[in-house]
Amino acid sequence: MPVTQTSVALSTVPAPAALTGLPLVLAQLRAFIQTTPGKLRLWQLGGIALTLLFGLSVWNYDRYVSSVARTMTTDTVPSIVSAETLRTQLSNANASMVNAFLTKNMDPQSSDWVAYRNAVHAAQQSYFEAAQNITFGDTERKPLFEVMSGLEDYDRLVGGALDKGQFSDDVITADRLMQDRILPAAVALDQANYSVLDEVYGSFKSRHMLHSIMMFVCGFALATYLIYAQLFLRRQSNRLFNPGLLAATLVFGIGSFGLMLCSSHAGAALQSAKEDAFDSLHMLAKAKAVAYAANTDESMFLLVSGNAALQADSDKQFRLRALAIEAPKGTSVPADNSLVKSQGYLRDELNNLTFEGEEALAQKTLTAWELYMAVDGRIRQLEHSGQHAQAVKLDLGHDKGESNWAFGQFDAALDQVTALNHTEFKSRGASATRNIARLVYVELALVLLVSAAIFFGFKPRLDEYRF
Repeated sequence: MPVTQTSVALSTVPAPAALTGLPLVLAQLRAFIQTTPGKLRLWQLGGIALTLLFGLSVWNYDRYVSSVARTMTTDTVPSIVSAETLRTQLSNANASMVNAFLTKNMDPQSSDWVAYRNAVHAAQQSYFEAAQNITFGDTERKPLFEVMSGLEDYDRLVGGALDKGQFSDDVITADRLMQDRILPAAVALDQANYSVLDEVYGSFKSRHMLHSIMMFVCGFALATYLIYAQLFLRRQSNRLFNPGLLAATLVFGIGSFGLMLCSSHAGAALQSAKEDAFDSLHMLAKAKAVAYAANTDESMFLLVSGNAALQADSDKQFRLRALAIEAPKGTSVPADNSLVKSQGYLRDELNNLTFEGEEALAQKTLTAWELYMAVDGRIRQLEHSGQHAQAVKLDLGHDKGESNWAFGQFDAALDQVTALNHTEFKSRGASATRNIARLVYVELALVLLVSAAIFFGFKPRLDEYRF
């Protein structure tokens, strides 16, 4: 019987498409980390990654604190002090000019005119130094231009008055130019830098804590890893401790303590530099500048004798400036006296005492100022009683008990307490810089040693799976 061939249709299932590209890599990675070598490698690389993350958080903090320190110690504070020094030199020049006309000595080689030229030269030097340290653009350039252009006009007016050989309207115009244009420009230069310092330091007080929290979180994550990695390897090898991870833990603990010390010391040094040293330094520098301007007002009060309106204006300006320097308790401060801060610069300094010897020097300065004010009161009494010549003699005299002597005592005492705070500011700024530098070295050592300890801690277990 013939065989009949029957064709049968077979049902086929299509083979799954082969994985390629990224899906293939991910699939292979998933398969690898499910193996013991894969888990070991994941723990190893994860630990190194956490160490690098912790190091990054420390580096970020270090860069931020470094920028704050640079802003304080290099960019702003020197410019602020220079601005107040410039203001003092300008006021000193103006006082010397007024004194020269008050003595009616038009000899260019007389002591007052020599003092005038020296003060103008010093102001010009301060101007050029400030111009070389411009950091914040037009906010510094504009007041510096006002100072320089105004000083040229001022010197021209003074020269014209000197050529006339006697007191004239040019002297009044020059004084008003100094008071209304040049000195306010120096104040604006101070404020341009102080506003930046105030903003940066205000931000530092809040962001310092934020950076500290970030470092703590990253450090806590790394510490947790080191504990669980040790437990993981104990299960894998039945050994109590892994030497590499134990070394990593010890290095991390010691390094973290070092980082904590460096960061806390840097932060404390910056805080002390700003709040303890600079705040006092700034008040004292402003006190000196305002005092020199007040000393000019005292002489101008006598120079314009006979002109009731000008004399009343000089008297008002003197009293406003005196209140800015010291406003005794119970004093009624005029509403328009924008100079006054709390009880005046000197009493505010007495409320911000920090350093050894500062209280004695600050009190000495206040006592010297009060002595100067007492002499000024006698000058005004003599002037109001018609004893103009005696008032002038008391104002210009350098003998003990006379105005220039008393002002010199105040100026010398003020320089002492200012120098103390300036020294402490530089010391604390240097301390902050040193600790910031140490922070970098400790961070690098910690990251390298911990990463190496983790790598070599897992290496023996990984080598067991090599074939």
